[in-house]
Amino acid sequence: MRFIRLALFASTMAACTGTEFNVPPIDTQPDAGPNGPSNDAGHAGNDAGDADAGPQQYFVTTVAGTGEASSVDTQTTTAVGPGAAVLPTFNGPTGIAVAPDGSLYVADYYNNKIRKISADGTVVSTYAGTSTAIENVTWKDGDCTTQATFNGPIGIAIDTKGIVYVADTVSNAIRKITNDAVNGCQVSTLASPASDPNFPRPGGGLTVDADGNVYFSDYDKNTIRKIVTNGEVVTTTIFAGIPGTVGADNGPAASATFNCPAGIVVDKTNTFYVLEQCGNDIRKIAPDAVNTVSTLAGLPNQAVGFIDGTGEHAAFNTPFGLAIDASGTLYVADSLNHAIRKVSPFGEVTTLAGLRDAAGNGMSGHADGQADKATFWSPAGVAVDSSGVVYVADTGNNMIRKIAPAP
Repeated sequence: MRFIRLALFASTMAACTGTEFNVPPIDTQPDAGPNGPSNDAGHAGNDAGDADAGPQQYFVTTVAGTGEASSVDTQTTTAVGPGAAVLPTFNGPTGIAVAPDGSLYVADYYNNKIRKISADGTVVSTYAGTSTAIENVTWKDGDCTTQATFNGPIGIAIDTKGIVYVADTVSNAIRKITNDAVNGCQVSTLASPASDPNFPRPGGGLTVDADGNVYFSDYDKNTIRKIVTNGEVVTTTIFAGIPGTVGADNGPAASATFNCPAGIVVDKTNTFYVLEQCGNDIRKIAPDAVNTVSTLAGLPNQAVGFIDGTGEHAAFNTPFGLAIDASGTLYVADSLNHAIRKVSPFGEVTTLAGLRDAAGNGMSGHADGQADKATFWSPAGVAVDSSGVVYVADTGNNMIRKIAPAP
């Protein structure tokens, strides 16, 4: 395998001991033949299934990206003949989020940029970031397209006002992007070691609650952190987990333990869900007096697998990205299963999209089409819009994909 990784850390699966950080591991090359055999009879079928499996079918299409690892903006995503615009490209897209107006924002990791895809999918542009250099020595605030730089942006979240937050991992900072009529598009730093000497390195998980508080996964120290802004004062607190302790203990947030927390989301009841890349499960943090942590889905003992089921009878393989819709349904970028999983509020796990071989293993590739025949290559990010359409940062393929009901 090769890994999209942060160069400050070695790229080995030892990351899942909680001592190192990796963006999701990516297979060296996709499996041969993206249209391989159907699901093994011993595994539960996809939500998308065949026509006799139920009335709802889903299809996967490519929104943007050619597979080439580079940074090209364009005004169309489909070449329509001689002289058509050059198609847009990405380089390691990881985080993805849907704005209130329906446009998509993508943390384009290796390009050190935040990319924007218009709501109708016809315009791909660079929203913020001026350098594509890998691992910039420095990062800068300022005007989005003439001054600001990023260094390994991996997670992204958008609040109800349209403010964009970025987990700028190699910069060791949470960045904030505002855009108004007076100042235009500006990048600032919300939190970093400059504001808090003990500020940790943010992982890929980032979310904003209804009050505007920002939460992020501290992958290195296995905690969930909260950023509170009071005027000019920014403080970072531990919301859940014991710094430096790896584990799977449930209970009050202050004594619960985590294992490589990655994706994080919050629902309308202020319940948080945390996806653990090394724990291969989903944890739930209740909005009670002690913020009780429990395990919603995933095999015990951090076991890896590709199994649909409920609670501890379901299995994931190095998942990374997490999204939630208005009904409380979760969507998981199950990176090394090369699939997008769907999780009910009660912990029932099904496969929304992705192909399995005869042995039930996930197959990588870049095929569009019916969801249970479509393929991905180590997807890292997932987002869902208000109508239930799911968008995927297909990291290994350098593409943005879309999963939607059949027209």
